[in-house]
Amino acid sequence: MADSPIRFAAPLHEGGRHCLLCGGIIMGAVFPPVGNDPGKNPWVWRLFSFGANPARDGRAKDEQGAKGHLLAAPALTLAEAGLGPIEAEAPDA
Repeated sequence: MADSPIRFAAPLHEGGRHCLLCGGIIMGAVFPPVGNDPGKNPWVWRLFSFGANPARDGRAKDEQGAKGHLLAAPALTLAEAGLGPIEAEAPDA
């Protein structure tokens, strides 16, 4: 993902959220566990809403799981809007 415009920014302070950026736009965030009893899935992720689209969010067992869900969320949102990747048809042989 080194050449991708989509990346995670390091938290601004210890225990802070990991923001998902696309260029200079904050698209979402992964939030670390909070409190003494974080539960089974303590890591919270959220794709921020765009216009009329509802926000997507969820929980994961660890930071990598939450980041994986958050990275997949924009593609799902685009696909549901009919803006997913267009696959070229194979030429006739």
